[in-house]
Amino acid sequence: MMKFTIVPVFLLFKLICLTVVSSYGQINNKILERTWIAVDSRQEGNGGIFPIDGTLIRFKDGVAEVTFIGSDSVKSLGYKLRKNKIRLSGERPLGVVRHLSQDSLTILIGKHMVTLFKPTLDFKPMTSRGELVSLLTSSAWHQLFDNYKIRIDFLEEGWDFNEDPFRVGITHLESNHWYYKENERWAVSEFDGKYFISITHNQFDNYVYQIKKVTSSRIETELFTPTGYQPVTFELIERKKDGQLEELTQILTSQVWMMAELEYHHQFERETENEAEEQLDFHGWSGFSTRADSLLLKDEFINKEIAYQFLNDGGYRIIKGEEVLKKGKWSLSKDGKFIILDYETNPLNYLEIKELKNKELVVRQNVDLQLKRGETAFISYDTIIKFK
Repeated sequence: MMKFTIVPVFLLFKLICLTVVSSYGQINNKILERTWIAVDSRQEGNGGIFPIDGTLIRFKDGVAEVTFIGSDSVKSLGYKLRKNKIRLSGERPLGVVRHLSQDSLTILIGKHMVTLFKPTLDFKPMTSRGELVSLLTSSAWHQLFDNYKIRIDFLEEGWDFNEDPFRVGITHLESNHWYYKENERWAVSEFDGKYFISITHNQFDNYVYQIKKVTSSRIETELFTPTGYQPVTFELIERKKDGQLEELTQILTSQVWMMAELEYHHQFERETENEAEEQLDFHGWSGFSTRADSLLLKDEFINKEIAYQFLNDGGYRIIKGEEVLKKGKWSLSKDGKFIILDYETNPLNYLEIKELKNKELVVRQNVDLQLKRGETAFISYDTIIKFK
């Protein structure tokens, strides 16, 4: 697991333009001269830290080349070895080498941050950064490791922050009775002929995967961890042909879909509409919305008083009788498994199609429900909805 914090480029290079002093003796140049990646930064003692996880450094022939995951720029810095010291660009002492071996490098940077580096692997697949981005955004993917299967929609949209090289991805993880769905940051990088995919978790912990092999439907990688490397495979989810998507669209636009049955899912428990609302409220996530008019009213939703209408022109309406409660644009995901409302960068806008046939539609939807009309407070539910 890799902690990742956005660090301005000039600050990143200032942090690593340092004199590194070994705490255990002479530094072995043969061991040092390779490409390292920072995989874990931890605070030691009191004081804040700026984690540099995802930073790549290659020591070779008196030059240290430095970049970080997602960046297009590489900084070349001269370095010298003098007994137990590595001097980069003549800066004042800033770090202490705690450990150096064939499989790890640990440095105390400043007074409070200990950063662990792992050597990158020798895989150099025949591909390019542009080809990888095109492949990842061509359809959704399954990420397979241990007993987990995570769906990831790699989107082309960039992240919100200025100068942030990352793009938006939507992750979907279902296990037992809970369902995790979030928008994350992802990027593809190339350094020293090697390729890396980075994906965040909760938009903070950064996982970096070095690519071993690439085909048109499968990417084999090794995940960097503090204890070593873990094989992780990405498998392409086949996209629907245009004719198949048109057929699904025809069914969805053929009628107004009235809510018929409603079921709630929360973490490790499951409730139904017949149980007390207080129990449902207890398990819901609460929060506040800046736009009260963007939320559905909780009572109307629970009482199944609303209907969904998907229009041929790409618009949709959520209605209660003759009243339009919400409207916007809709589309189908490339594999036809999700109805996407409005912006695809918001994970709440993904309605998973569990079943679709004439006169019956079943979806799984995470929905924010307004407690009272005009108020910004809401409760979030994970629901299964049957429409007829």
